[in-house]
Amino acid sequence: MSKTLVAHQPNYIPYLGFFHKASRADVFVLQDDLKYVKNDFGNRNRIQAEDSSRWLSIPVRANNESTFHSVVAADPGWPRQHANILRSKYLRAQHKGRLAPYLDALASSVDKPLSVINIALIRRLIDEFGITVPIVVASELDVGTFDNPNDRLIALCRLHDCDTYLSGTGGHAYIDEDRWAAAGISLEWSDYAPVRYDRGDAPWIPNLSALDAIAHADDLESLLR
Repeated sequence: MSKTLVAHQPNYIPYLGFFHKASRADVFVLQDDLKYVKNDFGNRNRIQAEDSSRWLSIPVRANNESTFHSVVAADPGWPRQHANILRSKYLRAQHKGRLAPYLDALASSVDKPLSVINIALIRRLIDEFGITVPIVVASELDVGTFDNPNDRLIALCRLHDCDTYLSGTGGHAYIDEDRWAAAGISLEWSDYAPVRYDRGDAPWIPNLSALDAIAHADDLESLLR
């Protein structure tokens, strides 16, 4: 029987496309041992802000060698600040009560590494969307060191007996299809496209953090189709 692996950095409160991929996986690897990239989605994401959007960012201490597992917050007050912003921006959302467990999770996030913060929130979000995929944390594996990201992902597939790898569109920047063909592992691409949901008086803005859908949408699982 075919098995599909998906691997991703443990981003902060990711967008729906992240969970669309997770819902199609048999094994979902969170690569917390990869290098943290500044100004990406590792410590920030976009949420509602009146008629537009705004970044919600964890201030961090990091350098060029930092991994998700070694990055720490630079300001212990960030969880309280993020919780207050979320309460304020989603005050009129139809399902604002769904955010309560995430606000509680933020409150317990002080002094934890970025990977631990993000993975805890991702696990909660995966449950919220009714996804039952096993989650594997890369730092807990003996994956080895690879110069090429394709070889690392191929090794993860072999380690978990997966014959298919599902990549997001960002993979076009580094995926070497010939390498995958030589390894005998099928390569597939995510077909995720944003699904509109009712945001009340707020305008439709695609690709916000999944917390936006949780606060507004009636049927969460339908958003991952």
